[in-house]
Amino acid sequence: MRFKWDQKKSELVEKTRGVSFEQAQIAIKNAFGSGLLNDDPEQYVAVGFSSRGVLISVIHEFREDEDGIFVWIVTLWKTTKEEKRRYQI
Repeated sequence: MRFKWDQKKSELVEKTRGVSFEQAQIAIKNAFGSGLLNDDPEQYVAVGFSSRGVLISVIHEFREDEDGIFVWIVTLWKTTKEEKRRYQI
């Protein structure tokens, strides 16, 4: 599974939320819960632990380029109490 993201946005998110998009890859791969968030554009949310052990929610899309399909990370945040309850974490 390939991942891509906007590096400047990742750096900003890391400064404000303490987790980078790079660290979020593992959360998507090993998500406790996931589901469709929006239809247009088609976006998904995955809840899992980052590579640093922080429980996060990651918004992502599936996109395609000349090499095939990849995961585009849109944004992330530390998982809320409501999300923990919803996904029974």
